[in-house]
Amino acid sequence: MTRRNRPFLTLALAAFGNAIVCAWVVAGFVPTSHAATGDADASFAKTAAPFVNKYCVECHGQTKPKGGVRLHGLSAANVANADAETWGKVLEALEFGDMPPSKAPQPTKAEVAQVTAWVKAQLAAAGRESDVDHKLSHPAFANRISHEKLFDGSQKGPAFSRPRLWRIHPEAYANFLDSLGRELGKGGPLSHPFTVSDGKGLASNYAPLYQADSATLSQLMLNCRQIAQMQTIGFKRMEKDRKTQKEVERVYRRSPDSFTAILEGEGDPTDDQLRAAVTDEFQLFLSRAPSDEELTSYVDLLKRASAIGGKARGLRTMAMAVLLRPESIYRMEVGLTTPDEHGRRMLSPYELAHAIAYALTDTPPAQLYIGPPKERDRSKRPQPPSLIDLAESGKLSTRDDVRRVVLQILENDAIDKPRILRFFREFFGYHGVETVFKGERGSRAFHTRHIIKHADTLVLHIVKNDRDVLKELLTTEKFFFEWPGSVQEYDRRVEYITKRLNGKNPKETNFAYFITRTKETGKRPIPQANPTWRQTALFYNIDPKTWDFPVEQPFAMPKGQRSGILTHPAWLGAWSGNFDNDPIRRGKWIREHLLADSVPEVPITVDASVPHDPDKTLRQRLTKTREEYCWQCHSKMDPLGLPFEAYTDFGRYRTQEGLGDTKALQKPKRTAPVVTTGQIINSGDPSIDGDVENVHDLMHRLAGSSRVRQSFVRHAFRYWLGRNEMLSDSPTLIAADKAYVDGGGSFKALVVELLTSDSFLYRR
Repeated sequence: MTRRNRPFLTLALAAFGNAIVCAWVVAGFVPTSHAATGDADASFAKTAAPFVNKYCVECHGQTKPKGGVRLHGLSAANVANADAETWGKVLEALEFGDMPPSKAPQPTKAEVAQVTAWVKAQLAAAGRESDVDHKLSHPAFANRISHEKLFDGSQKGPAFSRPRLWRIHPEAYANFLDSLGRELGKGGPLSHPFTVSDGKGLASNYAPLYQADSATLSQLMLNCRQIAQMQTIGFKRMEKDRKTQKEVERVYRRSPDSFTAILEGEGDPTDDQLRAAVTDEFQLFLSRAPSDEELTSYVDLLKRASAIGGKARGLRTMAMAVLLRPESIYRMEVGLTTPDEHGRRMLSPYELAHAIAYALTDTPPAQLYIGPPKERDRSKRPQPPSLIDLAESGKLSTRDDVRRVVLQILENDAIDKPRILRFFREFFGYHGVETVFKGERGSRAFHTRHIIKHADTLVLHIVKNDRDVLKELLTTEKFFFEWPGSVQEYDRRVEYITKRLNGKNPKETNFAYFITRTKETGKRPIPQANPTWRQTALFYNIDPKTWDFPVEQPFAMPKGQRSGILTHPAWLGAWSGNFDNDPIRRGKWIREHLLADSVPEVPITVDASVPHDPDKTLRQRLTKTREEYCWQCHSKMDPLGLPFEAYTDFGRYRTQEGLGDTKALQKPKRTAPVVTTGQIINSGDPSIDGDVENVHDLMHRLAGSSRVRQSFVRHAFRYWLGRNEMLSDSPTLIAADKAYVDGGGSFKALVVELLTSDSFLYRR
C-alpha cells in the first residue's frame, strides 16, 4: 500500500500531535522542583540583578517609575507569581529593542542575550509564557526579529517550519465551487464561509491565524448540502422555453457516472458500484483515493443510509460526509517522511502537491496540469499530468523535482497564478484605496476600481519583464491607463462605441460623442464610453479632452511628476486619510516595508489628532510631532512621508497646496507653495541616510539600498511561507536574496528559491 493510500488524516494528526508535544518539551515547558529555587536565586544575583541595576532602575525605580513599570525589588522567587507580568514586560522591551531608550547607556548584545535567556528560562520553568512569542508569530511584529542577524551569516540554521494546518483560502474555495459547474448555482446563492483580512500592507494568509469555528462550519454545511443535492436529485426550476415561450420544468443536475449508475439502475447497487461512488467522491473533493479502511467505512455508511432513505438520500449522506472531512477545510503540512539527522521531515509528495498548487494558484493540485502530455487513449484529447499525477508517479519527491515543477508553473502563461499579483497588492496595499472614504470630495470621476486595475497592470508588466523588479516598481516613470492590450483591441473598442451614434437611446449617443469630438481635434480618443470613467485621467494630471491616448503602453507620465508605484494614485489614495494626506502613515509604511524597521503603536494616553488650522499647510500643522516625547517615534515616519506632499490625497501632482476647505478637483482660493523635502534617518543603511530633496530623490535612494531589497525579500518570505521568519531561516533569506541579485533582480528567481528552500520543504 502506498503512503498516499494510508489513512491520511489519522497519520497526519498523529504526526502533528507528536510534533506539538516535542516542541513543548524542547522549549522547556515542564514543571520545576523546589530544589531549583536556590539555583534561580544565584543566577538572578549573577545575571539579571546587575543588568537591572545598571540599565533600568534609574527610570523604573521605587519612586515615580516611568510608564508605571517598577523594577525595584524584583527577585527570582516571584517570577511565577507577582512579578511574572513585570518580567514579561522586561523581556518584551529587550527582545523588541524598545528599552533602554536611545539616549540612555546601551547594554551590549551579549548582555541582552544573557538576560533574555535567563528570563525565558525562569518563566518557562514556572510554567508561564510571555506575550513575546505570541507577538512574534503575528505579521505586525515580524520586523522585531533582528534584520542584521538574519543577513549577516551568523545564523547557520538548519531552516525548517513547524507542523501546521492551513485553512482553505477564500479564493481557493470560490474556485472550487466554480469548478463544480453552473448547475450548482441553480440551487440558490452559496455561502462564503471562509474569510481573511484584506492584507493591506501585511501578509494576510498566516497558517496559525485562521481556524474554522462553529459559524464557519454551519455555513459550510449549507454549501455541502447544496452540492450533494446537485449530484443526486438536482434542482427543479420553472423556466420559460425559448421556442414555445411556455413555462416548463427543468432539472439541473450534475452527477458523477458512478452516481448515475446507482440512481438509474434497477434493484440494489452492487458492492463494486458503491465502491466506485465513494472513490469518485474522494477523487473529486479530496484529490486522492480512499484508503482501504476509509473505503470500507464509507461504503457501509452509504449502504445504511440508502436502506433508510433510498438511493438518492444515501448518496447525499455519503457525499456530505466526504465534503465535511477536515481535509476539505484544512491543508495539512506535517512531513510524512523519514526524519533527517536534524529531526526534520520533508513534506511527502502528496503534501508537496498541495503546497505548490496553493502557493502559486487557487487551483486544487488534481486540476493543475503541467508538463508534457500524458499518454492516453488516442480517442481522447491528451491531458498533461496534474500535480497529483506527478506525486503518485514519484516525480515530486526531491528538491530538484519541486524546482522543476515550480519553474514549469511560473513559465506557463496558460496557468493562472493569482497569488503573485496578490502578493504585490498585499505588500504595497494599493488596493485599499477602495476602503478610504472620500465622500463627495471624491466625485464620480474618482473610479477606484479603474485606478487599482491600472496599478495591477503596471505590476504585472514589470514582473513579466523580470528585470530589477523592485527597483522598477519604486522608480518607473511609465504608467498604464485603460490599456486595451493591443492596437487591434483599441480599434475594436472605439468602433463599438462609435457605432452607438446610430442608436436610438440619447444616452448612448452622448457616449459616442466624446469619441468623435476627440477625433475631430486630431487626437486619439480614450477607449471609454462612459464620460465619468474618462475623467479618471485627471488624477494623473492628464486632460482627457485634449490628451492623445497612447496605444503603446506603459507611457511616460508628465515629466518630473511620478517616480514608481508609491506615486501612483492608487497607493497615494490608499495611504491617505478620508479628508487629507497622511505623511505619518506613508512614512510608517516605508519604515516597516522598505527599511525592515518597526514603529511602536501610539500610546493610549496620547492625542494623535493633527490640529486644524485653515491658514497652515499640513506640514506646518505637524510641528506638534517634533516635541521630544513624540519625535522619538515620529522621526522614523514623518521625514519619509513628507516628500509625498507633492500629491493630493487623491494622488494628483501639485506645486501649490490649498488652504482652508477645498474640493479635490477645484482650484482653491488660497494656496501655499508645496515643500517636498524630507530625510532618511537611522535607516540601517548609512549610505542612504541624509536629507532628500523630493520624492524622486527618496525613491531612487531607497531603490539602490541593499537593506530595502532584503526587506522586500523578508516580506516575500512571509507571504509564501505563511509565517514570520525565525533566526533559523537566515540561510533561506540569504539564498533568496542572492538568487534575486544573481538573476538581475529576477522576482521569479526569488520565488523559486523560496519554494525550494528548507523552510518550505521541511517540518520539525
